[in-house]
Amino acid sequence: MEKRPLVSIIIRTRNRQEKLKKCIAALLRLDYPNYNIVCVTDNCSDGTVSYLDQTYGADERFTIVHNRKHISSAYMYNLGIKHSTGDIVVFIDDDAMADKNCIREIVDSFLNHPKVVCVGGAVYSPGSNKMDNEGLFIGCLLAFKRSIFEQFSFDENLIYSHFHDEGDLIQRLRAEKYKLLFHDKAFVIHDRGADPQDASPELPELNHIYSRLKESSLVKYYFSLLYYSLAGIWAWHSDTIRFFTRRLRVLSSRLSEFEPAVFNMRLKLRLIYILLIEIPVKAKRRRVEELKMRDRKVRERD
Repeated sequence: MEKRPLVSIIIRTRNRQEKLKKCIAALLRLDYPNYNIVCVTDNCSDGTVSYLDQTYGADERFTIVHNRKHISSAYMYNLGIKHSTGDIVVFIDDDAMADKNCIREIVDSFLNHPKVVCVGGAVYSPGSNKMDNEGLFIGCLLAFKRSIFEQFSFDENLIYSHFHDEGDLIQRLRAEKYKLLFHDKAFVIHDRGADPQDASPELPELNHIYSRLKESSLVKYYFSLLYYSLAGIWAWHSDTIRFFTRRLRVLSSRLSEFEPAVFNMRLKLRLIYILLIEIPVKAKRRRVEELKMRDRKVRERD
């Protein structure tokens, strides 16, 4: 019998020990013969670190990685990849429970479609027959060929929220014409846990703005900021300007829901700095890095 590809399943976890236990229990019931599990803790303070060390520290199927300082979700993705060994890398959220055939279905998708570099799976809520993500590629269940990370990585500048880090990578893969496949027979049950409480509020719109700006004109971006600050509405001049002004509107709406003690003057000044300086500088620097990485890989192939 032909040996099946080695799969590394990466779980990023932060202060959701009870959810994590269910996630791991489901993975240990998988109907697939050749896989290992990489657990990456993100500055956990709820006993998750000791639980993993004591329960799975000596288990050869597990690699336990402890990150002592919370940086970003994208950083955790990359840290997990660094400590993985599989030919296929699968990401599963710590509050998701994989179907026993999930990994087999993902591997078969790669084997049956050799040009595919990414396979997304279906996500269901407990007790529901309706798919939550309807063909969307999300980090709750997402798989890649390992070789793709020789050219790509998750963007660690996406620090403003735990949303859109995988979406940014998916966008870049599509822009480079790589083939992606959604396979609904690979699925997880997503028993959503409460998000860990951070000192600062989650602002996913900033991640979206940063991601789009990497490939957009600075002139259009600053025009969008000026237009929105003066008119208070989203613009229709172009797709790019419409995108930025729409995101600014959503951001403004979200900020209006915060208590004054949270959205204080210090945070307001910080937000102005982020929009005017931090995001544009980081976005353009990162774009240069991504192009260099792509060109280096092209030269190696040639």
